[in-house]
Amino acid sequence: SNIPEIAPFLVFITIQTPLPLSTVLILCIDLGTDMVPAISMAWENPESDIMRRPARDSAVDRLVTKKLVSFAYLQIGMIQAIAGFFTWFVVMNDYGYPPHILPGLGSFDNWGKQVLFCRFDGGQFRNLQGDIFPGLAASGPIQAQLQGFYFWDSGATGSIEECAFPARNFDGSSSSDESDALNILVASTYGRFTNSVAVVSAESITALRQAGYVEYYPWKGVESPFWVDDWLQWSQTRKGLQGTGTGVDDLLFFNVQLPGVWQIDTTVPAKGDPAEASQTVLDITERYFRGELLIPNGDEKFWHATFAQPAFGDAATEGSIRDLCYCERATDAVNAAGEPSGPIWVNVANRQMQKEALHHAQCAYFVTIVVVQWADLLICKTRWLSIYHQGMRNPAMNFGLLFETLLAAVLCYAPGIDLALGTRPLRLLHWVPAVPFSIVIFLYDEIRKYIMRATSVAVTQGQQVIMHYGWMARQTYY
Repeated sequence: SNIPEIAPFLVFITIQTPLPLSTVLILCIDLGTDMVPAISMAWENPESDIMRRPARDSAVDRLVTKKLVSFAYLQIGMIQAIAGFFTWFVVMNDYGYPPHILPGLGSFDNWGKQVLFCRFDGGQFRNLQGDIFPGLAASGPIQAQLQGFYFWDSGATGSIEECAFPARNFDGSSSSDESDALNILVASTYGRFTNSVAVVSAESITALRQAGYVEYYPWKGVESPFWVDDWLQWSQTRKGLQGTGTGVDDLLFFNVQLPGVWQIDTTVPAKGDPAEASQTVLDITERYFRGELLIPNGDEKFWHATFAQPAFGDAATEGSIRDLCYCERATDAVNAAGEPSGPIWVNVANRQMQKEALHHAQCAYFVTIVVVQWADLLICKTRWLSIYHQGMRNPAMNFGLLFETLLAAVLCYAPGIDLALGTRPLRLLHWVPAVPFSIVIFLYDEIRKYIMRATSVAVTQGQQVIMHYGWMARQTYY
């Protein structure tokens, strides 16, 4: 299982998809589901023809050979990794995130923390009750979402063209004085404080919208088992989600979607090349979005901005504070200075659907490794004979197969474990994609062993057995 465990990190680093398998789940495999099956091999009976085979030449035949490494890692390991990725893609797609949009979305730690924007070809927008927004062609998707029809449904012919997160193009300060004064419900107390975290600005959101992107709330997410209606109106002071609650750490708070929006002072140029002073913040953000600036580095982030929050009763209109931050005031309460200070409701459904879809897909990847390990354990029973001849007479191994399956089920479905391990109660259907790969591994090895036996000839000279190995045995017998 080493290859399917390391492959997700290679993909995460190189292609920058969201992480397909977490480090915690890798530990669950190595210290949990793999332990008992591996130990059970000690009770396996020897192959029945072991005494008829030539002795191993200790000067040439090492315990770990190139053939063993090739078979374990480049053949079986690759099949297991493909199985894991296939299942991960299936689950992500089932919850509204098709494979072609995922590359690049794992960068800058945005997945599950920021609002995702997408551009669509066709499709329709629904409200929470499932009603379809009428007149989409005339009004456009932004108007649909302003009227509560948030959720995009592909319908019969719709598709997602591409997706992106808004650029984090404002760098605030890390002053301890500003941190002490911060009240997350009062905009004026923010000053320029972001704890030195690069955050999303109103201008970067506007840049995406002008390019035809809108907030992506997959209708498949609403139909999923993890959907929560309260996500559409979550109180910022309510605990339970990352970055929410009254005592939340500043670093966690500024790394996720905020209860307001930073509006950059366009009269102050970006830090860096003086030539940038003649460009508006929107120009620079659009350059980043088009790929002319691959990342918003120190020369493209802005250093002067004002935090804005909606007042009570603000209408949700395109470009309004309420529209840009997906949030609204719950009451008309004000502080001593007359500033709005009442509770703020934030629409966190976009980022929460991302997070939950990824947790389900990671859990499915974990389960896939367990399922393909069924076949991996069986093919390790023999090096030459078919399992038909060896039989299933190892009670420790039979218990190991049952143990790893039950342990995987407990880790997925037992209440409370999801908080510690990031697992989720999978749909039973999402156990199925791994099964064909498990069968392929088993048949692949059985056919390999059959060809080895069929093309190799044992010659007895006196009491000595001389084996003339065929091509398959010479290349793969370890």
